[in-house]
Amino acid sequence: MSSGPLDRAGGCCYPTRMTSRNTLVAALFTAAFTTLLTGCQCGPTVQACGPTTCPSGCCSAADVCQVSSAASCGTGGLACTTCDSTQQCAAGSCVNVSTGGGSAIGGGTAQDAGESLDAGAIADSGTDAGTPIDAGLVVDAGTPFDAGTGMDAGTRIDAGTYTPPVCITPDGGFTFDAGMGTPYWHLGLVTPNDDLWASSPTDVWAVGSGGKIVHYDGCSWVAVTSGSTVALTSISGSAANDVWAVGVSGTILHFDGTVWSGVASSTTSSLSAVWSRTATDAWAVGSSTILHWNGSTWSASSGTPTSLPWLQAVYGLGANDVWAAGSSGTVLHWDGASWTEVTSGLTSHALTGLWASSDADVWAVGGNNSVLRFDGTSWTSAQVGSNPALNGIWGTSASDVWAVGEMGAIYHFDGTRWTGTPSGTTKALLNVFGVGGEIFASGVEGATVHYAAGSWSALWTPTALGLASVWAFNPSTAWAVGEAGTIIQWNGLTWNPNVSGVTTYLSGVWGLSATDVWAVGSGGVILHWNGSIWSPSASGTTFTLNAVWGRAFNDVWVVGGGGLILHWNGTAWSPQVSGTSEMLFTVWGSGANDVWAAGNPASSSFMPALVHSTGSSWATVSNSVISSTILGLWGTNSTNVWAIGASAEIMRWNGSTWSGGLPLGYMTHLNAIWGTSTSDIWVAGDASELAHWNGSTWTRPPSIGLFIDLAAVHGTSSTNVWVVGPRGTILHYY
Repeated sequence: MSSGPLDRAGGCCYPTRMTSRNTLVAALFTAAFTTLLTGCQCGPTVQACGPTTCPSGCCSAADVCQVSSAASCGTGGLACTTCDSTQQCAAGSCVNVSTGGGSAIGGGTAQDAGESLDAGAIADSGTDAGTPIDAGLVVDAGTPFDAGTGMDAGTRIDAGTYTPPVCITPDGGFTFDAGMGTPYWHLGLVTPNDDLWASSPTDVWAVGSGGKIVHYDGCSWVAVTSGSTVALTSISGSAANDVWAVGVSGTILHFDGTVWSGVASSTTSSLSAVWSRTATDAWAVGSSTILHWNGSTWSASSGTPTSLPWLQAVYGLGANDVWAAGSSGTVLHWDGASWTEVTSGLTSHALTGLWASSDADVWAVGGNNSVLRFDGTSWTSAQVGSNPALNGIWGTSASDVWAVGEMGAIYHFDGTRWTGTPSGTTKALLNVFGVGGEIFASGVEGATVHYAAGSWSALWTPTALGLASVWAFNPSTAWAVGEAGTIIQWNGLTWNPNVSGVTTYLSGVWGLSATDVWAVGSGGVILHWNGSIWSPSASGTTFTLNAVWGRAFNDVWVVGGGGLILHWNGTAWSPQVSGTSEMLFTVWGSGANDVWAAGNPASSSFMPALVHSTGSSWATVSNSVISSTILGLWGTNSTNVWAIGASAEIMRWNGSTWSGGLPLGYMTHLNAIWGTSTSDIWVAGDASELAHWNGSTWTRPPSIGLFIDLAAVHGTSSTNVWVVGPRGTILHYY
């Protein structure tokens, strides 16, 4: 298997990475990126593995840079060690815990990997959202669902053995990432997760639209560059170093334990599902297509019916025992020589999920909450729940089966009956998979839930709505605001929704403390957080309000449409004479006598509105540097203020004049700026672009691989920075 194309950097070639999938709901992208380089095997001269070529991994006995994992643990280019069964690899060291550690998967550079893959459409399964699931519902399966296979129900997952992984942060605390010794960007929201697969609870993969592939190491999700931008619909593997992802337009990607690379599929038909048994035996199905992998090539399967429907699920028990299902209730079986139709005749709805414990215990789910079961001779069916479509199914035995579906539906079959169980989400769940005593279910808008110790819990950010602004008070306290009155709060471990009481667009958030936070938005909305609730504050205007900043409880500024500037004196808001009628987008100051606001260019001068207050009044300040809309202001003091223009221009105020203006060549549109000092500044922009100023030069972190317009950046230190954007995108640098 080829390691994929290499990305030349500094005379050394680093493998690039790839991503993919979408089954029921096509969404846009989200992302994040990683910084762990995964080997250096080419260049003008072959460089040996060591601290220079493998700074964040370890060197194997074959002198190859390895991603740090329990099997090859280490960092700094030192020799890899193997953690024993009671340890996990965290920050390059084997840590004694009761569950395995897993690897902190890293990303490469932003170059394309594999062949150019064209996006296409994926067929809708035809499933409809139903009513919310009654968690207490018990469906008596009756005779048709008698386990009757003689399988030992005692093989069911023992939830009581679950022990959460130890997740170590750079400061030694506990959070949702194992850490890599140095800060890097982590993914806060994965959207959507159309399918997932795991080799262990600390090695979980999920795929989705826009070529997205993300990895969960038991602590956090990290986006991995796939090299593809097409929708990926399914993922499956036979081992941690043998994982397949498929998608539209015949897209097939393979992960060899180090890098994702494109593999020729011999078809341009969209692929809906993949199942892998061994490194030389895997199947993919899709639009009138069945493909087989023999260890070297993918090719169309022999022995198929003359007319194939759209197949949306595939699962097998052996080389000569594979099942496929799809539209109109079609079910096919492979016996090693040919595919035979074994359709139940009990449903005309599309079947989207398959699982089996034996030839006498085959399960299929689909539209109209149908659950079908084949006992080796005939099919039986049951309606589970109150009319949600069921999308995925998986189990450990004939008496331990899980099904997931619309409105967050999760049902469990214990060998006798189906019982509904709370999932913690009302989002559609598309797939379910388990390994090592833990179960994961994923779906639309980033909905990913995890079953351990007898209950389900969320592994995703609680919104898929666009986020426009973020403000952090300390590492365990932050807020983000956005569309439809969305306010979410970070508590150091998870993001949780706040009740805002409004449905308007919120465009700015800022605070003085954890009990004194302001949010502003369209229609003149101003909200205040007192430590327990958000309450409205009368603004006296219906103009759009874009940003808020302050320096004390009685000295807060808000800017917005028509050149509006409002000031809070601790009791009420009052309008100020700004000297401009242009839309203002940003406000920042270093003190009571030094506040700046900026926004749209004036039609008369074609230069952006830029006004300054020295404490008594606002005055227009000319600038001949930035000609586009100024969207961000930030500084350290009155003689060091930075402004960014929409056209990727950056200028700096030294106390008397503005200078700079040269755009960052690789960025097209800047949206936000924030920093901690004159040598630590971040800017964020369109197409997922970020740049960092170290006091002398701007540097570009590794690309996140997808194209999300990043809206805002804020943090509390050089090792705690947040970035937010569309569809609930949250990136965290620590």
